[in-house]
Amino acid sequence: MVDPSAKLRKLGIEREQDLALHLPLRYEDLTRITPIARLRVGQLEQVEGEVVSSEVSGRGRRTLAVELRDATASITLRFFHFYPSQRAQLAVGRRVRAWGEPRGGLFGVEIVHPQFRVVRPDEPLPDRLTPVYPAAVGLVVKVSSAFRVSVSHFVQVRVRLPHFSSTISLASNT
Repeated sequence: MVDPSAKLRKLGIEREQDLALHLPLRYEDLTRITPIARLRVGQLEQVEGEVVSSEVSGRGRRTLAVELRDATASITLRFFHFYPSQRAQLAVGRRVRAWGEPRGGLFGVEIVHPQFRVVRPDEPLPDRLTPVYPAAVGLVVKVSSAFRVSVSHFVQVRVRLPHFSSTISLASNT
């Protein structure tokens, strides 16, 4: 197994200061749910609903098609590459939050390869934008999540940067 610190070095992250100054590529707005009936094709949106069907089809290149329904409509979540664990997570009756770009499909609006997670009906939404950091080859999503936590923790402490004579605070004033 390759040391994750070597992969972080490929991103230019070698010291604590590099970690604090490593900025996100973009931010994703996961602070709201869009009703399925109000989705806009071509716009990144987040939906939440109950899985009402989950089917694998095709012989050679198999696809997983999941129908997600909320109080307003339903949408297909389509996966061309999937693992058995993903199929199990998307079982009928599960409540799922999915994030992606809706597009017109042969059988209606669909989101291809959305990010998703199983949620409780009362699970709160994030209260701020979610940063998306550049990835190095071989850094998996779980490392990226740990990276976000590390950055969040790091910016809450006071750091002495080598080029400044005084200590500056990187914590937000919120």
